[in-house]
Amino acid sequence: YSNLTSLTNLNISRCLNLTSLLEELDIFTSLILVLKLLDNLTSLTNIDICGCSNLI
Repeated sequence: YSNLTSLTNLNISRCLNLTSLLEELDIFTSLILVLKLLDNLTSLTNIDICGCSNLI
């Protein structure tokens, strides 16, 4: 169980690092806005980016 938790935390931290790096790019921001719009309009709520959901 602790190994699973460690792997999950590692994936989340990687995702957060990647997100913070790409946050400065207008293209990335636009992509997130589009994904949020799609998420609101459809039932694709289980699709996540870089292995962690609900962080964006």
